[in-house]
Amino acid sequence: MSEQRTAVLLVAAGLSTRMGGFKPLIDLGGKPLIDHALDTFLTVEICEMAIVTGHRHEEIRAHLSGRGIHFIHNENYATTDMLNSVKRGLSYLSGKCGRVFIMPADIPLVRPFTARSMLLCAKDGEADVVKPAYRGKSGHPLLVDAACIPQILAYTGDNGLKGALKNAGFDIRLLPLPDPGMLMDADTPQNLAAIQSYYRYMDTPSRELALEILAWREAGDDIVSHCIEVEKLAAGLARRARMSGFTVDVSRTRASALLHDVEKRSGRDHAQKGSALLMDMGYCGIADIVGAHMQLPEGALEQMDERAIVYLADKLTCGVKRVSVESRLKKALALFGADEEAVRAAKKRMSDAQAVLNRLGLKDAECL
Repeated sequence: MSEQRTAVLLVAAGLSTRMGGFKPLIDLGGKPLIDHALDTFLTVEICEMAIVTGHRHEEIRAHLSGRGIHFIHNENYATTDMLNSVKRGLSYLSGKCGRVFIMPADIPLVRPFTARSMLLCAKDGEADVVKPAYRGKSGHPLLVDAACIPQILAYTGDNGLKGALKNAGFDIRLLPLPDPGMLMDADTPQNLAAIQSYYRYMDTPSRELALEILAWREAGDDIVSHCIEVEKLAAGLARRARMSGFTVDVSRTRASALLHDVEKRSGRDHAQKGSALLMDMGYCGIADIVGAHMQLPEGALEQMDERAIVYLADKLTCGVKRVSVESRLKKALALFGADEEAVRAAKKRMSDAQAVLNRLGLKDAECL
């Protein structure tokens, strides 16, 4: 049934005047911006994808040929606004789907996680339009129910698509998500430079973004404070490991330490749940580290990588207080009492922590 299907409308009809180059085909990390924009929907089940072209449309068509994409050429691209192109695309998609993602081709780094989250929101709620938001500011793509298409097509007022949505009185749902890419367009060379900088570190969230992820997951002040203390210790241990000749990425260590308890509120198996969440968000580089902070995997001690560092930092931090391996073990033994299995597990954790310390050539007192 069409009402259950989702389409994508990509708009790439502009002149790229402010950029000084043709935005859709500008290279970013070895492939054009328009390919990155399409990647946003890689993990969403799409029934149809359409692209509205204008300036240099033959080049876009040649580049994307063979991908099952329907091309719509706006021959009046030089004298019309983006809403005109959106209307052309929606006219084609009307009746073919139940909802449409509308995405400008110059916004290349929206995470697939954002598109999936928007689709879940649309399925669970009754909003006409879902807009992602980062730090209170709405971004892209938009997810529009197909029932809205006739009113958008009929709109002839000002302020483009935003004006059309506002004028119709649609129920618009803002969905807060920790994805700065939704706000990053490539309108100018300065915008492109910011995108290129962000792209280089997309696998590892910045400290600011890591804290926003914790807030988004409603971690709570106690967990956040603990994570910050673990981050501080992990950063120092990572630098010590590097001086000792081990290959450790300090930035990755810090991000993983900040996010190691991101799913602590969820109860049991929070390390695995946190790892799964971060993997789903696209942070593959830190997901394994977070997943290892409760049980050090085989090989991590020998490699002395970020997993061992974050594991140790967490074991030497109780709440916001630095502790020794010995005192941490005593506390665990007192807590678990006659639970032999829990006691064995605690002893193993502390033994592994001590082994990491030994490999770094440190004693407890030197870390506190």
